[in-house]
Amino acid sequence: MSNDKITNIIAKVNEIVDYAVANDGHTSNEAYAELENMLKSANKGETPLKMFIVTAVDTSDTADGKARVLTQCTTRDEAKNYVRHDMEDFIDDAAEMNPIADFDKMSVRTEDDAYGCEWNIEEVDITLPLMNKNKVEAAEKVLVDNGIEEDEASTVLQAVGYALLDTELYPEG
Repeated sequence: MSNDKITNIIAKVNEIVDYAVANDGHTSNEAYAELENMLKSANKGETPLKMFIVTAVDTSDTADGKARVLTQCTTRDEAKNYVRHDMEDFIDDAAEMNPIADFDKMSVRTEDDAYGCEWNIEEVDITLPLMNKNKVEAAEKVLVDNGIEEDEASTVLQAVGYALLDTELYPEG
């Protein structure tokens, strides 16, 4: 997995956590734990590997063109259902402007294109963000406390990461 992809995934997970902190009164640790628990319960208690991020871009003439995270889902079908419902709400709000919906492209625009929105569903591997730096450092300490040489701990831990998670715990960069 490229460093750009990892950076993008971490940014999206952090945006979800920031939203939960700002709007739901969670601490960031509570928000990370809630996200991890939600994904684990949806994945029958196993460490989840994938989630689906739903974003929307306001395509109106006055918009900044930035995608905003709306929600995270554990299945693609759940994400599609969310988008369809959100699109229908958008169409209701824009009813006076004769909206034209393209459900295949997940976009709605008005006849004069002055007002519109596009939705996207992005599949992301979230194993690495959930294996944050603090958890990796804690795992290294456990290895050292149990007799692994300090300069060997990261090598041993990376081998475990590959074997159990098929994940690079120490991305280059």
